[in-house]
Amino acid sequence: MKIEKVFDISIGKYVFEIGGFCVDDNGNIFVSDKADCSIKKFDKSGNFINKVGKKGGGPGEFRGTPGKIIFIKDLIAVIDVGTPFIYLFSADLKYLKTLAAPAPIFDIGTDGIGKLYAVYVNYKNFSLVTEIAVYNKIGELLKTFQVKQEYENPFLGFAYIQYFDQGLVLCYPIINKILILDLNGVLVKEISIKELPVGVEMRPLRKIPIEIPEHKMFLDIDFLMGHILVLGGKYSKNPWKDIYIIDSSGNLIQVLTLPEQAHFIESSNGYLYTAERYSLYIRKYRVELQHKSKKRR
Repeated sequence: MKIEKVFDISIGKYVFEIGGFCVDDNGNIFVSDKADCSIKKFDKSGNFINKVGKKGGGPGEFRGTPGKIIFIKDLIAVIDVGTPFIYLFSADLKYLKTLAAPAPIFDIGTDGIGKLYAVYVNYKNFSLVTEIAVYNKIGELLKTFQVKQEYENPFLGFAYIQYFDQGLVLCYPIINKILILDLNGVLVKEISIKELPVGVEMRPLRKIPIEIPEHKMFLDIDFLMGHILVLGGKYSKNPWKDIYIIDSSGNLIQVLTLPEQAHFIESSNGYLYTAERYSLYIRKYRVELQHKSKKRR
């Protein structure tokens, strides 16, 4: 896989701390801004269109801060970080509905045609487990299922989620672990990146018997042109630049190094977009597949 930068989209006049971003089918960009608890919409050239949201407890207002944001056909879904809530907005940023999960949500994903997947850590049978809730387009809960692994530290159970054409991918931000699941949550394959450590450095909290991560192993995940893309963090050879390219069978075939650091990746209409948390720009790349990619050993 090769990339070529198309252009930078300047958003720094309007966005102060990116919590996440997504791109719709027309190239419009939606950015969650943690600094003022808002969602901001830009056209494909980076021109500001509209914004919605603020700190508060009313409909569409954020009790925590806005985080991961995804485009679901003609809707926008965004996490209220630190809470069990997902807010649904129309493409013109009109508040529609609040979804509530059983526990604070870490990440959300979509199949692109209406289903929404929310991942969180839940307390079940005296153990902490990673759990996934599945909703339809109008926000009805269809089912929940657990990943059959238990944790003593809730940070170990947090995971990014990505739908792809054969199931779901879970990527753990502080563990060198990527899971491929079927759509019922059954494990198909577990992957680790050989050049990375098993886990990240942890430090204890004062007065609380729990350790928290110093940095992240992985930062984001996406699916593009039949390949799973995992953005590496602090422990990669090129920190915040390396993207691990994995085929749909779970084989690591390439490490793609971005020219600039990134904390978020997003694919849309065959293009790859990246953003750094405090960046003035969202970068758009043209992607070209190399037909004779070899499996890395």
